[in-house]
Amino acid sequence: MFAFPQNPMTDGMAWSGFDAAAANVAGGAQAVFDSIGVPLAVVDRPGMQATFHQYVDYFDTMARISGDLDFGHRFGLRTRAARSGIPGHLILNARSFRGGLNDLARTLPTLAEGLRLELVEDRDPPLLIWSIAPNVGDATQFVRFVPAYLTRMFQAHRGSQWHPKRILSTLPAPRRAKLYASQLGCPLVFDSQLKCNRNRKAGFLQDEAQRRPACLLSIDHLR
Repeated sequence: MFAFPQNPMTDGMAWSGFDAAAANVAGGAQAVFDSIGVPLAVVDRPGMQATFHQYVDYFDTMARISGDLDFGHRFGLRTRAARSGIPGHLILNARSFRGGLNDLARTLPTLAEGLRLELVEDRDPPLLIWSIAPNVGDATQFVRFVPAYLTRMFQAHRGSQWHPKRILSTLPAPRRAKLYASQLGCPLVFDSQLKCNRNRKAGFLQDEAQRRPACLLSIDHLR
């Protein structure tokens, strides 16, 4: 059974663009990174590490300092694969959509060890399930970030007309849930229990101690 590392870490490549996103808040990027206890030099620095807890805290800190309760979602929408380091390179150069999804599912957790992605193909439609490690603080902004991030990454391969069929999230609905759905181009279901039948391939339903805020993207046309 899958288990997250006891103290999951992140690589500097997972922090690409985080400094630029903080440039216009009070005190700039330096103030944000000081607040979460991470040196600004970590950004885009392969092999330089910070904890996954600090990574998640960045999103919460940005929302608080900027006063933008939708920061995580907005930051995800600004994702551009060409500026997203190794994951962006993989999706832009994938020979197939299925191959690109599998590449991201393998690669993203190596850059952010507290993140797990799983492509479940023996369902109709296929599902991309992601979850995060326990005990990483308030993950609300980060969990709002990932669906938008993944949608933009997949659109880099399939084109801007592509959208998930549906997104399910364990989070309660944000204040502007209809706007989120409009911007992601698909129905959003909040407060979801993500009841996915367990099978030998997926293994998504884990021990209660491992269950954390998570999201499920329903995907069509994997070819």
